[in-house]
Amino acid sequence: MILYSFIVFCYITIIRLNQSFNSKAKEWYVGRIKQNNILSSSKKQKHFWFHCASLGEFEQAREIIEKLRDTYSEVFISLSFFSPSGYEIRKNYSQVDQVLYMPGDLPKRMNLFINQLKPDVCIFIKNEFWANTLDILNNKHIPYLFVSSNFNPNHFGFRLKGGKFLKNARQIFLSESRFINEYRLKGFSNFTYNGDTRIDRVLHIAKQAISLPIIEAFKNNSKLIIIGSAYPAEVEKAKSILNHDHFKEYKMLIAPHEIKKKQIAEIEGILKDQNILKYSELTEGSINNSRILILDTIGHLSASYKYADIAVIGGGFGKSIHNILEPCSFGLAIFFGPNHQKFREAKELIKLGAAFEFKNSAELLDLLQANCAEEKLEKIAAINRAYLDLHRGASLNVFQYLEQNFLE
Repeated sequence: MILYSFIVFCYITIIRLNQSFNSKAKEWYVGRIKQNNILSSSKKQKHFWFHCASLGEFEQAREIIEKLRDTYSEVFISLSFFSPSGYEIRKNYSQVDQVLYMPGDLPKRMNLFINQLKPDVCIFIKNEFWANTLDILNNKHIPYLFVSSNFNPNHFGFRLKGGKFLKNARQIFLSESRFINEYRLKGFSNFTYNGDTRIDRVLHIAKQAISLPIIEAFKNNSKLIIIGSAYPAEVEKAKSILNHDHFKEYKMLIAPHEIKKKQIAEIEGILKDQNILKYSELTEGSINNSRILILDTIGHLSASYKYADIAVIGGGFGKSIHNILEPCSFGLAIFFGPNHQKFREAKELIKLGAAFEFKNSAELLDLLQANCAEEKLEKIAAINRAYLDLHRGASLNVFQYLEQNFLE
């Protein structure tokens, strides 16, 4: 634990030293320094603390939080983030009583934080494993759970203090079944395969997707390809679509991974021979005959998928692909780069014939031509619906566990 705390201390020190040069580092550090109004619930209320790394993990928790709020309006709910991007976007989230930064995981800081917070139960989303935090929760006899987790059997949590912090979890809800035998061999009994709560969230989003008249008008009677969470690598490989005879009826919506001038300018540079529109600059009546629309706003991508025929997802030529479950929930054929091994759904949808990996422009064009016929797209949509229906319900399972163990 001493070595672990030293590593955390070094990490915090690096962030503090870099805050003058890096805006995210500054947000991370200054946000925690300014945080001084931490609320605890009254003795009559149950206090649920949900902790997420960032926005992706928040989406995995959201259906549980909102079911809890809708069913038990009197409960007190705290939501904490590790990442500034998660905190800044969700700091005014109305379904919880407070949104907080989680302090750096050092014993004194976390002990003070938990003493102020006074939670009755803690729910850590995905693989948020903070050893000093868990040690303090154990010492205070505060129960905690891991939800939508996929801890690899080589994770240091299995070795730290003989796996004490994982063994003492009230429950570990696994998002994948591949490690079940390894968990059993390690002597664990406090786990269950539950699936990924993200699926419930994307189905909810698809059901309640708002209308976007500008995108509807842009598409008009054309076919639409969306490049979601786009990096320059995907745009570079996809631009040949626009000049191919097979795709003359198609338009392209590009949603950059980061909505910043620099990133948008880079995408515009790749497509410099094209007439490009930007979503933020348009009204419904001002759309011209351009075939490219850049979605330079936050919060519209998921609803945009309902207008699409095909989705190309970014990240596969970098660290890893981004969310493919959202386009899946709208029944789209999905294409992405080779770095997708971390995502079970990517591998499974490839096997089912609803998702496709490409390594270069030529492969992308070949795959699109082979799979863009109307009857093929209908078949893919049916595969996607069946896949999501098979895996839905994980959020309800967690809610029912919380209800049975902490609210009855």
